[in-house]
Amino acid sequence: MKKKRGIFAGRQQTPPAIPPSDAKLLADLDVEIAAAERAANPPEGSTAVINALSPGLAAMMPTATKQARKKLLTLQQVRKRLAELIEKEYQHE
Repeated sequence: MKKKRGIFAGRQQTPPAIPPSDAKLLADLDVEIAAAERAANPPEGSTAVINALSPGLAAMMPTATKQARKKLLTLQQVRKRLAELIEKEYQHE
């Protein structure tokens, strides 16, 4: 099944017709999503480095990664819904 995509569906695709405040809001949300993606998907060697520095911190990595994935999913859903609402608002103009 082909995924339906609007003009706001992908990141960094804000049309010039929307106010700068809405474009900035979407861009700020994209920055937060990128940070959450990095936290949810740590580099391969990071666990070994953290384990060498502090075994206690290494034991917390799975929990922190799980929380980051949950945050990432929430941010992605918020961005999708916000983009849908903005797109709908400007289709009526």
